Amino acid sequence: MTLGTCGFLILFTTGFLTAATLRGGQEKREITQVVEGYARAAAGRDWAAARGYLEGAARANLEGALARQQEPPAAAVEDLSVQVKASSPSWALAELQVRTTQPGSQGPYSDLRLWRVYLLRQEEGWRIYRLEEEPLLPAGRGDARAPEKEMAACRQVITAYIQFTARGDSEAARYYLAGPAADAAAAGAAIAQGKLRFQTGPPDLQVLYYGDGQAVVGATYQVDLGQGPRLARVLFTLARINSNWRITRVEALEGVTEK
Repeated sequence: MTLGTCGFLILFTTGFLTAATLRGGQEKREITQVVEGYARAAAGRDWAAARGYLEGAARANLEGALARQQEPPAAAVEDLSVQVKASSPSWALAELQVRTTQPGSQGPYSDLRLWRVYLLRQEEGWRIYRLEEEPLLPAGRGDARAPEKEMAACRQVITAYIQFTARGDSEAARYYLAGPAADAAAAGAAIAQGKLRFQTGPPDLQVLYYGDGQAVVGATYQVDLGQGPRLARVLFTLARINSNWRITRVEALEGVTEK
């Protein structure tokens, strides 16, 4: 092989790789623009604009959700990030994380959501055909103890949530929740499903995991569902959102629901 031939191959290969890289970069920009556009439209409750980014099951699910529930107040997007996890000229998978704030009865309500977003390229451009909400879960190595200041804040949030749930006040309880847990409370499907009416004594809390703005706390406390006192054991997963701890997952281990 001559030097001239080697040079031609190098230039050809470099040019091919550069073109492929440029196409991939353009795809990611287009995908990111669509996902961000949908997220901002949905947060602002601009459903006409939101529909324009959707098709198939994603659009049908939006229509069904709007028909089933009262529209919440518009939310301001505080932070938004999109990561394209996989893509081709025709299909893509992205991860969307969005942090919002909206008015609430107890002051501004902050929320954090994580979504897997599936897209197809159509003649008119990229469209979202499926949205899957992901739980807000801890990641990485943590500790089994937390700084006293953070533990006090978590205690306040968990105690308030238990007290409002015990009163059957799901709207007030929702203020201390974020992510899918907030939807469960709004739908009346929170822990105890509104049946927990009496709670005696403060909860005994134990930190099971703490690290990088996430925590898992075990709570033990006495409840009375009208059949006498009983011990409740519940796991709370929490995340720090806008400097405030919020409950992102509630799991009853024992004694909360009626037998």
